[in-house]
Amino acid sequence: KNTIASDFAYSGKAAATKEISVVPATPGKVVSAGYDVVDKVSQGSVLFTLDSDSLQDTLKTTELSYATTLLRFENAKKTYENNLVLFEEGIIAESDMDQIKFAYESSQASLDSLEMQMEIIKKNIADCAVTAPMGGTITSKNIEVGTFATQQLPAYTIMDLSTIKVEVGVSEQMVNSISVGEEVSVKMTAISPEPFTGVVSTISPIANQTGTYTVKIHLNNSDGKIKAGMLA
Repeated sequence: KNTIASDFAYSGKAAATKEISVVPATPGKVVSAGYDVVDKVSQGSVLFTLDSDSLQDTLKTTELSYATTLLRFENAKKTYENNLVLFEEGIIAESDMDQIKFAYESSQASLDSLEMQMEIIKKNIADCAVTAPMGGTITSKNIEVGTFATQQLPAYTIMDLSTIKVEVGVSEQMVNSISVGEEVSVKMTAISPEPFTGVVSTISPIANQTGTYTVKIHLNNSDGKIKAGMLA
C-alpha cells in the first residue's frame, strides 16, 4: 500500500493576461511621447500627443461662423414670432408666412449644424492627447517626436504582466481530470528550480487543430520575475 499518482507534463509559454495596442483615433504628427519601453503606466495616463494647431484654427473659424449664424437665427426667430401674431389676425398672407417660417427653420438648422461641427472638432482636439486604455507595462513603442502616427501601426503596446497566463494543449485522456480553479505546478527553469503554483482558469470544450484541448493557467507575477515568452 502506498500513494499512487499519475503525472502529466505539458509545455507552454508565458504570456500577458491582457495586451492592448494603442493607436490614435485620427492620424497626426507626434509632438510629445512621454513613455518608453518597460515604463509602467496607469489607466488614463497621456501616452503621447498629436499636433492640433490646424484643428484649433478650424475651431476658431467655426466659432466665428456660429456667432454670426446665431445673430441671424435670433433675428429670424424674432421676425417669425412677430409675424405669427399678424398671421393669426389675418393681416399677412399664408405664402408670406411660409417664407418667414422657412427662413427661421433654415437658420435653426444652420445653427444646429455648426454646433455639431464644433463638438466634433473639440472631440478631435481632445483625441490628440492619446491616453492609456489600461494600466500596465509598455512593451513596444513605434513612435518618436516628429513622426506621423497612424492607425496601421500601433504607437504603443501595453501588457498587464501582474498576472501571467500559460496556455497548454491537453490530451483527451487527461482533459476531464482537470477542473477550473485547480492548482497545478508550473516549472520555469529560467527563473527557479522550484515550481510555481498556478491556477487553472479556463478549459476549452472544443479540441483545436492538433486534437488537444487548450487549458489556460494563471500565475501571480506581482514581483515581475516572469517575463512574457518564457518556457513553462
